Amino acid sequence: MSETKANLLLRNVRRLGDNGAIDPAPCDVRIEEGKIAAIGPELVGNGLPELDLGGSTVVPGLFDLHVNLREPGGEDAETIASGSRAAAAGGFSAVAAMPSTPTPNDTRAVIDLIHERTRGTCGTTVHPVAALTKGLDGKQLTEMWELADTGAVGVSDDGHATASSEVLRRGMEYARMCGLPVLVHCDDADLRGRGVMHEGFVSTTLGLRGIPSSCEEITLARNLSIAALTGCRVHVQHVSSEAGVEMIRRAKERGLDVSAEVTAHHLTFTDEALRDYDPRFKCNPPLREESDRAALRRGVMDGTIDVIVSDHFPHTRVATDVEFDRAPFGVAGLETVVSASFAVLVEEGGWSLGSFVRALSSRPREILGLPVPTLSVGEWADLTVLDLSARRTIAAETFESMGRNCPFVGHTLPVAVRLTLSMGSVTFQEPGMPERGGTGTSAVPVGENQR
Repeated sequence: MSETKANLLLRNVRRLGDNGAIDPAPCDVRIEEGKIAAIGPELVGNGLPELDLGGSTVVPGLFDLHVNLREPGGEDAETIASGSRAAAAGGFSAVAAMPSTPTPNDTRAVIDLIHERTRGTCGTTVHPVAALTKGLDGKQLTEMWELADTGAVGVSDDGHATASSEVLRRGMEYARMCGLPVLVHCDDADLRGRGVMHEGFVSTTLGLRGIPSSCEEITLARNLSIAALTGCRVHVQHVSSEAGVEMIRRAKERGLDVSAEVTAHHLTFTDEALRDYDPRFKCNPPLREESDRAALRRGVMDGTIDVIVSDHFPHTRVATDVEFDRAPFGVAGLETVVSASFAVLVEEGGWSLGSFVRALSSRPREILGLPVPTLSVGEWADLTVLDLSARRTIAAETFESMGRNCPFVGHTLPVAVRLTLSMGSVTFQEPGMPERGGTGTSAVPVGENQR
């Protein structure tokens, strides 16, 4: 992580208050040595560099609970450095890195490598999620005590549904002893077979093998049953079906310690988007029907689904420039998730900004047992500045991520990220933002992410 701590005065921002509403009057935020030194109108600059944010909204730093950084082993598609820059450009001060890399994160050595590679990047905080089983093969449990001691914030066989119920039970019991949540991918691989998209009218029309919603629902029912048996904290990854949402709702009503996430692309698109055989829309779980999408939106807004994620999984252009059947699953979403989810939930759905930010900032950290940043004097400046009035057309060539397999390319979406700070370090500044004042060198470090 970058050791450069910001000394900076943010002028003309609107703060998201504790009540979830934006303070009507603009204010300034003075940051000294990476900590918030003062908040108020027309603050004295003390010779610090100043950024005029033009009335943009400052919120606690956003957190993406589901990111695949591809390193170690998949550096041709993404590196920790490029993924960190993409996260910062997307407004995230921190991310949870999934273990489903080509070299799985199942030992202390891999976590140490992730920490080492994170140092010297733009400064985004990377929290490793370790594998539940060695090699993600669902057979032998990892040494969770050691992984937790090294910095793992959870365990998961992400991308793989642990086939053995006995192994999953022992894994949940072990994780509970270690104080770690288990993040579960719900997918019956046998039932999915060689399916490439949601099974339904559209897949039949296109002549493509389908993946029924039952793939998710069968495995989810089993996982929730084992969670009740063990008392383990369980987080359900990328829910995609109407029945899945209802099962999670009932589990919460029963008092199970369960949380859930949804991706921005599942909130936005349905299987109708695949009519052109565009592999940018190929993901697992697949995009489903309109009734599923509507249920996912309701689930987020009524609190059944706790957080919004990118499920960022970039691929090389060579890997995706093939026939739909042969293309890999996964989309690159770190730099579009905030805009896309804001469009469908806040602009279209009327959801409150406070609830939206909670689903992208405090709630994911609570699920992993991490400290929640606040916009308070004396705290680290871990924050995101969003221009809620902006509209932008998504262009892949502007991405910091190496991945271009993004379904939102060409779409015009609301919200622009103007500034991101992680634990007192500037990790992203909108290109072309004017800076004035100050004595000596700028407090905004110029790194690879600065265009």
